[in-house]
Amino acid sequence: MKNKMINRANLNNMSIIFSIILLMLYFTPFIILKSNSYFTIHDNLDSEFVFLHILKISHQAFNLSTGAMIENVMNGIPRIAFKSAFNITVILFYFFESHVAYIINYMLVHSIGFLGMYMLLKKHFIKEAELQYIVVLCSLAFALIPFYSIFGITVSGQPLLIFAFLNLLKDVKAKFWNYIIIIFFPLYALNYFIAPFIICFLSLILVVDLYFKKKINKKFLFGIALFCITVFIVDIQLIYSIIFSKNFVSHRSEFNYIPLIGVQVNLKWFLNQSLSLFFNNHEHTGSFSTTQIFRTLILALSIAFMLKANIRLILLFLFLILAICIFYPLYYYLIIWLGNDFFLFKIFQGNRFYHLLPFCWIILFAISLKIIAKQKILNPLVILLVLGQLFIELKSDKELSNNIKLLKGNKIDEPTYSEFFSPSLFHEIQQYIGKPQKDYKVVSIGMFPNVPQFNGFYTLDSYQNNYSLSYKHQFRYVIMKELAKNKCLQEYYDYWGCRCYIFSSELGKLSRSFMFGKNDKRVINNIEINTDKLKQMKGEYVLSALKINNYKENKLRLERIFNNKNSYWKIYLYKII
Repeated sequence: MKNKMINRANLNNMSIIFSIILLMLYFTPFIILKSNSYFTIHDNLDSEFVFLHILKISHQAFNLSTGAMIENVMNGIPRIAFKSAFNITVILFYFFESHVAYIINYMLVHSIGFLGMYMLLKKHFIKEAELQYIVVLCSLAFALIPFYSIFGITVSGQPLLIFAFLNLLKDVKAKFWNYIIIIFFPLYALNYFIAPFIICFLSLILVVDLYFKKKINKKFLFGIALFCITVFIVDIQLIYSIIFSKNFVSHRSEFNYIPLIGVQVNLKWFLNQSLSLFFNNHEHTGSFSTTQIFRTLILALSIAFMLKANIRLILLFLFLILAICIFYPLYYYLIIWLGNDFFLFKIFQGNRFYHLLPFCWIILFAISLKIIAKQKILNPLVILLVLGQLFIELKSDKELSNNIKLLKGNKIDEPTYSEFFSPSLFHEIQQYIGKPQKDYKVVSIGMFPNVPQFNGFYTLDSYQNNYSLSYKHQFRYVIMKELAKNKCLQEYYDYWGCRCYIFSSELGKLSRSFMFGKNDKRVINNIEINTDKLKQMKGEYVLSALKINNYKENKLRLERIFNNKNSYWKIYLYKII
């Protein structure tokens, strides 16, 4: 018996050592490569990352005025369209070099994920001393999910938050720290992504507790109120703009998801959407296959059925996952049935409950492993199941796999951070133009506008989650003829429009990627852009990643071609005449 206890203690200790080492190795590529690392581009370097950088270089990071404007983008965009001044990612990017801030944030997000899940499982789900290795390894499995770290702890901080609320529910000690955690979460998350859905989840817990105990838990209710108040304070500028500002009408008021997503009112489309979310999660939450966890769940249910064990918790989390996956496509049917003119459907994507999925899946995984591990003969299988899940997650992590290739000296298909932003190349362009950047505006073709934005250029085009509807209509005149040539691009702009870009119908769907590097052989033969309108909007230059053969017909003059070995881009600088 004593030897068994020693072996279990060794297993627990080994799992802790293994987790710490693997987590450190997970961070190592970023630490070694620094600005030569690969960072995710989609919805990261092309947008959220640069938003934070712009707040710093525009000196507007901590401006709380409701009338504050950021002149670097779209002839002035309200400060309220960017992250709150109270958000921790804003603070990190302000005080550190942007790539350093990203790496620090990346390590914090994953570390908080590990610690939060460890505390939650140990305190509330798996208290048995001999099963602590499951707690540690499942915490590691949660921490290694490839979260979009630029969104802070929107996903990775959920276990820590639920830990605090369950402490209040059970009236444990250290209440002060529970409230500190509740306040901390909204400071480090994208609240419009997660807060409404977390509040629904917490309210469900409160209602269930009320049903069984026949009285309301005042501490838990106060915790929810404190969470709501903190969210309100953190995002006061955004909330003010929605409720009180009559001068700012968001382009989101024209959103129409139905034609964009290709919603079909049939069972096949519905099942495809639900099953895809069930087995792969959503990319913004950290996409990974859940097949291994599902297999573990089936095995655990089989064992529980034979032993007549309590499976209430398993069924609860399985029900939550299924409900979220079913509601995801159902939400679009609600838009069709209730009418797309319903204002709330346009400005708010109400099916983002999927942000709760990684949390629910790992809790379900841990509970399932606990049932399997009760059969001591199956302990080796438990280890194999967790290692299999870790392998699946590491394999699905694009940032990690690309950075490992770079460490080995291999080439990757996409640019590194320094190649993507190419500061030396854009410094050459700035020097050639020879004027203060605030004195002229540029647009980009074949390249993300956020690249010149990062390098201090003032752009008329941008990728923004929230900007003026009137500006969207104004900019449409610039690209009107190109949109008329391509229905796909026309719907993409008119029904969504977050990418307010110079589209090229010639490039078709490829123009959405805006990743035409210097080795790309494409040329643009017949683009039609309204340069008179661009001049009226104070535009002076076009930065094109591809050669434009009919530039003269567009009242452009080729000034110079910029290229260097360290850049991903070759830039054709055209002046509007």
